[in-house]
Amino acid sequence: MPQQALWLPIAALLIGGVLGWAIALAVHGRRTERKLLAGAERVSGAEAIARSERDRRIQFEAELLATEERLAGLDRDLAVAQERVESSARLFTEQRQFIESSRKELRDSFESLAAAA
Repeated sequence: MPQQALWLPIAALLIGGVLGWAIALAVHGRRTERKLLAGAERVSGAEAIARSERDRRIQFEAELLATEERLAGLDRDLAVAQERVESSARLFTEQRQFIESSRKELRDSFESLAAAA
């Protein structure tokens, strides 16, 4: 009987150890699962932020392209306006020279008419 009495505590210890190990493994598994879920949520959040930032970048690039196109159009308009201003300045100079020469001719004509009279 002393041997049977010895087996019973040893069996109880073994069963208790196995149960303790199983419980510890289950608790560790739950903790690991929670950590994995938290990590997955963080990854999902980071992916959502990345998608949002990518969409914003695409929108900003489209706006940049449209702005560059408008700028190119404005540059063309500016070049046309500068050409018109230069042309008008040339025309103004020519007209002023014409007026001055006409004025001189008229003065000379009146002076010669006055001298002749």
